Amino acid sequence: MDFRKYFTVFFMLGNMCFSILLFQHFGKDIFLSIAILLNFVVSFFICLNYAPENHIIKLSSIYLLGFLLFICGRFVYNIFLPDNTFCIGFGFVYCLNDNEKIKSSILINLSLIFFTFGFLNNKYNKIKNDIAVFEANKNTLLIVSYIGLFLGLFSLNNTYKRILSAINDGYLSLYSEQDGIYSTPISLIIFTFFVAILAIQYCFKNKYYFCLIFYRVNLFIYLVIMISSVFQGSRSAFISGLIFILWIYLDNKKINLKNIIFGSLVLFLMFFANNLASYFGARDSTIVNDLKDYIVEDILYNQGITMMVFNMGVLYNDFPLLSYLKVLLPGVQFFYGFFDNVYNHDLTFSSNLLYQLSPSVFSQGFGLGWSLLGDFYSFSFGFIPLFIIYNYYWGKLIFNISKNFKTNIYFTGLFICFLTQLFMISRASISNLWALIIFYTIIYFLISLKSKK
Repeated sequence: MDFRKYFTVFFMLGNMCFSILLFQHFGKDIFLSIAILLNFVVSFFICLNYAPENHIIKLSSIYLLGFLLFICGRFVYNIFLPDNTFCIGFGFVYCLNDNEKIKSSILINLSLIFFTFGFLNNKYNKIKNDIAVFEANKNTLLIVSYIGLFLGLFSLNNTYKRILSAINDGYLSLYSEQDGIYSTPISLIIFTFFVAILAIQYCFKNKYYFCLIFYRVNLFIYLVIMISSVFQGSRSAFISGLIFILWIYLDNKKINLKNIIFGSLVLFLMFFANNLASYFGARDSTIVNDLKDYIVEDILYNQGITMMVFNMGVLYNDFPLLSYLKVLLPGVQFFYGFFDNVYNHDLTFSSNLLYQLSPSVFSQGFGLGWSLLGDFYSFSFGFIPLFIIYNYYWGKLIFNISKNFKTNIYFTGLFICFLTQLFMISRASISNLWALIIFYTIIYFLISLKSKK
């Protein structure tokens, strides 16, 4: 196995270097695109082969599928259409020059290579379904379950209101005020806490009957929220919900005709998520006259804009202290205000980047989005070896969470937390996942405390 993993890394590195030589000689973006896509394919199937969990849907596969759509979408597009792969137009227009394209290619390739190396550089024993569940504090668990139900119903009602707003006033009405997007709205905190409780209930659903009942009810609420989010124009949340359903349904079952049909139906719904959103008025109407154009331009090119957001973050990597602190310490802005002024454009990397690039677009309530790679690069402060280390340990983390699923009760719930976030994380900050982990860990600690007799 040692030879294979090192061969894989050196092959991917060689592929990256060769593509840069070809690009410098011929000046065609497609050489960079093909190399990145080839490295993606190698990464996907290597991780799929060595994934330690028994489920058909692997945690690493979910992350890499999101990476394919949001980071590599433009590179697939480039195979069919050679223009504007490395360009962004969002209230401002910018196209990378040749040196910037090479740097972008290097960073994206390195993220794939060292994620794969981190994933491979572990022990490869398949996990066993012999989870040891400790005796939880039942009273605390019951109280937490009731709180989770309340938070779930609150989130469901909030989703209903957002759907009405999106249908009546359009998708951007959800983001009409900057303090609603960027200052961590209470609804997002509540929903994150709800998901953390759902993860706890998953851990204990087979040990306590009342926990199983609460888990089933809250799972239904969670899936309704995620699936119905397409009616407010949120396609990523919709797809994440479908992935969760697929993960639950397929479990570790053998592949048969019934499972293939079900999986195909789910993929069909994912594929036409934008049409569903536009049909209910949450997005601009999309008429599919040419399936190829719809796939290449509407899905791959448009969703692949995250790659260019990452590149703009690389070029304008001078962010205020508060942006860094808010990633590490959710809610820190409330305390930071006692020491310094808090401006909305300083609250996240994404908002600060758009404020630098186009203040007028920022003032209208628009947002660029962000990416996990953007967080890694920002916290590496432009030092590429540190960026590599982050991706390496990200791969190790995904592997070890997958490995300890069903064997360690804490990691079982942590797996569920990651499962809800990994598809979207390539176009979002890690702060949401980090907040979810913090909430989950606090609740886990509380229910593990024994009551005094």
